[in-house]
Amino acid sequence: MPSAANLKIDKPLSAENSVNEANQTAVTPLRQAITTIEHKIRNLEKRKAKLESYRELQNSGKDLNQDQKTAIAKYDEVVQTLEFAREQYKQFLSIATSSEKEAKKQARKDAVARSQVELAKVREVLLVQDALAQMGQENIREDFLNGRNGAAQLSESDL
Repeated sequence: MPSAANLKIDKPLSAENSVNEANQTAVTPLRQAITTIEHKIRNLEKRKAKLESYRELQNSGKDLNQDQKTAIAKYDEVVQTLEFAREQYKQFLSIATSSEKEAKKQARKDAVARSQVELAKVREVLLVQDALAQMGQENIREDFLNGRNGAAQLSESDL
């Protein structure tokens, strides 16, 4: 028969883990911008490949229609735009990475602060619990009833 003591937990259950999982799945505006740039890069690479195929056709002596000739004329513009998009992608990616690292650091600090507050509460409860347990001992009880050993004098009803 399985017992709770033998239960193996892969991940500790805590609010911190659920917050971290939510942060990893959340799509930030910066991540949306990065995704948009990735799509733009992919489209520009396709367009560049198509223009290169048009160039090869032109160099092989095949006649191209006017739209294809106009597209070939914009090859350098496409290459420059592609380079710019790649630079922007790198910059946005580094900003996103550093931002996520800072958010993780802050989350860890917050978790430590919460655990310290929780520990202080438990300490206080244990101190009060110990004081109440001490009040139940007969010699301590008599000290309070008679006002001895530095104890304030209390009546039976107060105790």
